[in-house]
Amino acid sequence: MDSPPLQASGPGENGLPNEAAPPRLSRARIWNMCCGLFGVQVVWGLQNVNTSRIFQTLGAHVEGLAILWIAAPVTGLVIQPLIGHMSDRTWGPLGRRRPYLLGGALLTALALLAMPNAGTIWMASLALWLLTASINVAAEPFRALVADNLPEAQRTTGFAVQTFFIGSGAVLASALPWMLAHWVGIATVAPPGVLPPTVRIAFYIGAVFLIGAVLWTVATTTERPPEQIHADRPHVPAVPTREGATTLIRSGIVWIFAGLAIGGSLTPRGCGAASTSSRYSPCCSAWRSWSRCASGVAAVPRSGCSRSSRISCTCRRC
Repeated sequence: MDSPPLQASGPGENGLPNEAAPPRLSRARIWNMCCGLFGVQVVWGLQNVNTSRIFQTLGAHVEGLAILWIAAPVTGLVIQPLIGHMSDRTWGPLGRRRPYLLGGALLTALALLAMPNAGTIWMASLALWLLTASINVAAEPFRALVADNLPEAQRTTGFAVQTFFIGSGAVLASALPWMLAHWVGIATVAPPGVLPPTVRIAFYIGAVFLIGAVLWTVATTTERPPEQIHADRPHVPAVPTREGATTLIRSGIVWIFAGLAIGGSLTPRGCGAASTSSRYSPCCSAWRSWSRCASGVAAVPRSGCSRSSRISCTCRRC
């Protein structure tokens, strides 16, 4: 059960009386409000550590990973301002932020179950898009919870607690496959084209951590009605304007196309497989280095050739 809120002493925020300012919260309530970020960061950690491995297991070449990873920045660019805009206008039995925490966590858990079981690169890519979109839905409202529920004097504490949970979740996610292998004895190898059990089970455990942590925050946190929040900050608009949201989305789209244009302009020429130049071109190292070709030959310059236990590498003319 929540402990009763500790009332602020002295004048409230912005010089307003105490009845208008947010009440001070106990440390336990601040930790309850922020602990859901532990599960969110476990998901981010599992994604960052294992996604490339999943794609490569399904046959993706190294040089193709970047375009597959574009799901993360694009969804963040679009979803975060959109969810912030929508949650500012939401109020119901679960408040304004908690419906998005819960809905995003449920969708993320489904994506965590689907991604390590994908049978093709395209299925894994779709799962990644769902994963990154839904985890952004769950992550974005946590920042707003601190601003909504804590007085200015406690917000630094709230963000510090969030940082603690973020770091703890990242460490656990990074170590989870290793822990499953060395502490539990789960196999770390699998047939070609199949993920090791340690990776799949790590994703399942991540889903459990996410749902458990977010449910704890949703069940133990209460939110103040919008009219109280607006009374705290009479100089701040109640919600972002439609024009402001449109400007954010338009700017994001412009930056996406600008990035694609810059990337296209920097693409090296003459690195195609059909090129018959007699010289070894350095661009092969940058754009086709260590690619697992059908022939097992990696296109690399002479100086970079070597043999490894995983890829048989020989020099090949660009």
